[in-house]
Amino acid sequence: MIQEELRNFIEQNCSGKEPSDLIMEAIGKKIELLGADADEVLAFVEECAKGPTLEQKVAEAQRKVEAEAERLARIEEAKAKAESDAKNAELAAEKAKKAMAEVVAAREKAEAEKARVEEMKHRHEVRKERKRMYVIIGCVAMAIVLGIGYFYLRSFTRKSVVDLATEAAYNSVSHTKMSELDIDTSDVPSDDPSVQIDPNGDVKGQLESHYDMVYDLMEGFYKIKKDNKFGLADKTGKIIQRPKFDYIHARNDKGLIKVENNKKIGFLNIKGVLVI
Repeated sequence: MIQEELRNFIEQNCSGKEPSDLIMEAIGKKIELLGADADEVLAFVEECAKGPTLEQKVAEAQRKVEAEAERLARIEEAKAKAESDAKNAELAAEKAKKAMAEVVAAREKAEAEKARVEEMKHRHEVRKERKRMYVIIGCVAMAIVLGIGYFYLRSFTRKSVVDLATEAAYNSVSHTKMSELDIDTSDVPSDDPSVQIDPNGDVKGQLESHYDMVYDLMEGFYKIKKDNKFGLADKTGKIIQRPKFDYIHARNDKGLIKVENNKKIGFLNIKGVLVI
């Protein structure tokens, strides 16, 4: 085995180059001084001469040191990243836990709100049912009163409720019979100004061009129909009631025109005004 001192000397002076005679002489003296194996030393000298120079060895050693330092730095970086990831994972777990708690709270709040709404709905249904009962009781009571009134009126006046209502409506407007009135609606603004009629021409024929059907009523009035609704026009073709009633009857002997709409009954005067 070559002593460390002799090995270092050979590497410093023989690496990458043939040793000079002076160097070989120095090596021989060290062999004698240290008692080294001459064949082993010469083989090492030959190996160093064929190998890289000392500078190359130093550079290779430096490269290895730098590589090791870089490896250690990567290890530290990976370690730091792992610690950061672990911390982030812990924070994420805390956030998830908090979010779960918020979800649970929101669900409990929603269930409480649902229960409150259901309670309000139940109370509303109770009030609605109670109101329906009151309406039924009221309707029954009204029917009883109306029935008693109807039989009373029929017994003492021999007239129907409609006849009495007609007379009351007419009397509130005029005491003059229809046959005694001069029918003139010239001062009544048209209810449909888009319909222009020449009063000197065929009034009914002109009206038929604007409406689905036109019917004659007594004393110069026309009943007009459009989209299953009825209205009124005077003898000049002026629209005094646009088609908006379910039905219009002929005038009665009191001069009022009976109309029906939405299952209700009313009366128009000769001006087309709804008086009841």
